[in-house]
Parts: sequence; structure tokens; C-alpha cells
Amino acid sequence: MELLFEMMLTFMRIGAFSFGGGYAMIPLFQKELVGHGWMLVSEVADVIAISEMTPGPFAVNAATFAGVKMAGLPGAIFATFGVVFPSVIITLVVARFFFGFQKKPAVQAGLWGIRPAVTGMIMAAAMTIACASFFGIHSGADFIAIANALDHIDWVSIGLSAAAFVAMYKFKLSPIITVFVCAGIGILLHMLVPGLF
Repeated sequence: MELLFEMMLTFMRIGAFSFGGGYAMIPLFQKELVGHGWMLVSEVADVIAISEMTPGPFAVNAATFAGVKMAGLPGAIFATFGVVFPSVIITLVVARFFFGFQKKPAVQAGLWGIRPAVTGMIMAAAMTIACASFFGIHSGADFIAIANALDHIDWVSIGLSAAAFVAMYKFKLSPIITVFVCAGIGILLHMLVPGLF
């Protein structure tokens, strides 16, 4: 029971401080789960992939999947409640006052400052996940670890990542289709080239 309440409080922190939408929660999600020793970076990347390809809000899906992995169905319930509760309360409070103040220069300036911060946070999380996917670095992303891992580059993962980027950015392919296609390619490669992964 102690683990469940610790999980709920952790996900409340994630829900309360994840500004900028679902993907903006990835850095905090990763920091908290890896920091508590509940997941490896590669497992966080798996949860993100599964959360992306299932219907519903990303934050709720990610919390639910992480909760199931850590403590089964009770973990899913506590983690999901934890991530949703602060958002509901904060949204109710902000909605009460925001529309009266949204045109104020100070509010506009604050929002202008938040946008690049959220972008940077998402880029930091992407870097950590890329290090896990491309180089097998699971303990955090620093340039020394990357330099030491350059002879262990996973070119297949880099190729799939580049193809997914082009499919979504250039051709506007659905994220769900992109994830399923890449999963299918991964399964096919695993069957054709045993030991590749």
C-alpha cells in the first residue's frame, strides 16, 4: 500500500508540473520513474510508444501503463488518479480567472516564455530516449557516455526513427499508423535476423 501512495504522490507531481501538454510531461515522467528505480530509460520509452498508439490522452495512458507495470491494476488506478487530479484542480482554478486576464501583457509574456521552455524539455527527453534507443545508454544521456558508445550504434533504430520522422513530418502520416508500421518492421526483422535486438 505504501508503494501505491508513493506512486500516486509521484504522479500528482508529474500532473501538477507538466506544462505544455502530454509530451511536455515526458522529461518529468522519465526523471521520476527512473529516479525512483521503478523503470529503466528503455522501459519509459516503451511506455511512451504504447501510450502514443492507444486512444485517449497521452498523460493518462502513460500513467496507466506505468502503473500497471509497477503494481498491476491497483497501480494503474493510483497512478492515473495521481496524474489527472492536479490537472483538473489547476484547470478549474485557471479557467475561472484566465479569460479575464488572457489579454494582459504580463500573461502574454509569461505564456511566451513558457513555450520555448516546454520545447527544450521535450528535446531533453527526446535526447535521453534517443541515447537509449540508438546507443543502449540507459543511465542518462551525457556526451562522454555517447562518445564511448559510438562503436555500439544501433543503425536499424536510427533508420526506423528517421523513417518515422519523415513519414510524420513530410507526409503527415498518423502517429498510430507510424507506430504500428515500425512495430511490424521490428517484428519482421526479428524473425528474419535472429539476435539483431
